[in-house]
Amino acid sequence: WQALRWDDVIKVAAKFGGRVKENHPLVQEHKRRSEGMWNLIDALKEVPKKQLLAILDANEIFYNEKKISALEAAQIIADGVLFGRLPKCPLCDTRALIQDGTDIRCRGYMQNSAMRCSFLFSLADLLRPENPPDNSATGVAESALSRTELFNLPIEAQRMPVFRQWKPPKDIPGAFKLGNPVGQPPKKGHVKYDSEAEDDIPKKKELAGLKFACIGSTNPPRHALAKLVTSHGGIFQESLDKDTDLLLVSDDDWAAAKASQRYRDAQLAGVAIVRCSFVPALLSRKNVEPQVTLSEAKKALKKAELFAQASSLLPKVSELRTQKSNLIVVDST
Repeated sequence: WQALRWDDVIKVAAKFGGRVKENHPLVQEHKRRSEGMWNLIDALKEVPKKQLLAILDANEIFYNEKKISALEAAQIIADGVLFGRLPKCPLCDTRALIQDGTDIRCRGYMQNSAMRCSFLFSLADLLRPENPPDNSATGVAESALSRTELFNLPIEAQRMPVFRQWKPPKDIPGAFKLGNPVGQPPKKGHVKYDSEAEDDIPKKKELAGLKFACIGSTNPPRHALAKLVTSHGGIFQESLDKDTDLLLVSDDDWAAAKASQRYRDAQLAGVAIVRCSFVPALLSRKNVEPQVTLSEAKKALKKAELFAQASSLLPKVSELRTQKSNLIVVDST
């Protein structure tokens, strides 16, 4: 319940007969931490779950892909960005710790077992902040849970609008002690871009951070397509997985590809499906004049909307058939 917004924390405590001592300095500290967290969580809500999980992967954080929600992933990321990466769980040795308010708990499993890890460590009690919590049963000192590593925010994530536009609130207790991962130099193997402008992207690095896979025969041939992708910083995969960004389909084989299992898997996974010609077009760096002006496009869209509205008022084919059959019956009598 401490992972909720601060106002909801107060309400939940009151509902169960408790009262959070909001004037206590320790409670005030956790209130500001909570508000700072939710400031970033709200911004991360717009990011697709797949991209959030990629950030967790970059930090080797354990999660169950089927069970974790986008909101929970956003909470873990917001916590890490602000306060640093939590260490591995001292009980199951898995990087699955999460801090909910004043509690640090584990979401992982015991080694080589289907048993959930039960580790729970309380940093404070919001209802009785003057009394230090008793964590002796854990056999762990609070210092063992100290954050000593900066959260890893891959360059692909730093380029997301949410991080480029995010302005962290000031005066959040404990925030950025290890540094702000937004704007940090990329780790080895990544390319740093200062902006999304085409001219700022280094040549031969246009596809950096993107992973491609394809269906069946392609034009250009698969080996040539793979060489083109890798020579411009991309990654070409033989198989489709959760990290794939783009699935390439031959321009001449689109209909057949749609019937394949790989095509359906890509749709279910939310992988973008494009024609092979998309890759050379993406690398061309040519400014193409639009075939219609913006005003012409708006007029065409307006006509389409009016047509759709008019179509919805027309009787359906089944209704026309019913009317016709009724007329035939009347004539026969």
